[in-house]
Amino acid sequence: TFRGIELLWEQAILIAEGSGSGSRSIGGTMVLRKLLVKLFARLGCAYLPPRVAAWRYQRGKRSLVENLTKGSVTTNTTTANNKNEDTLCDHGADSSVENGLFPIPDQVEDAMDQLLRSLTDPSTIVRWSAAKGIGRLTERLPAICADDVLDALLQTCSDPERDRAWHGAC
Repeated sequence: TFRGIELLWEQAILIAEGSGSGSRSIGGTMVLRKLLVKLFARLGCAYLPPRVAAWRYQRGKRSLVENLTKGSVTTNTTTANNKNEDTLCDHGADSSVENGLFPIPDQVEDAMDQLLRSLTDPSTIVRWSAAKGIGRLTERLPAICADDVLDALLQTCSDPERDRAWHGAC
């Protein structure tokens, strides 16, 4: 299956290069650009191992009444449990496994580059697809690499001439 992903990656690069006017830019119709963005996001995810990032947002309970009534009781017990877990995790032998540090393939970097460029697309649906793809890829990356993605994203938004990046990145 890995060979199939490589063949699909090569074809996606050829389509992206052939449909654009500039070098390695995604051009063509809005539907083609949207589908190419989705393809790059999924191909980038295919090169990374599936995992749930430990640093992602954890949603709490949905009931405000439940949170207020049980929150004060459970806060004390969860704080004590978290302290015990922290001491166990800090001294564990597989801290490098928990960090999830692994080499990132070049295809993932290329896919992320295409997605970051697509944040400035004139079409809203392409920008939304790019933002979702960046989120999916970043979730699978180690925290150090996710910081690099955030820096690139903020750099994209800092250019005052490319105001469309704000619409895709925010």
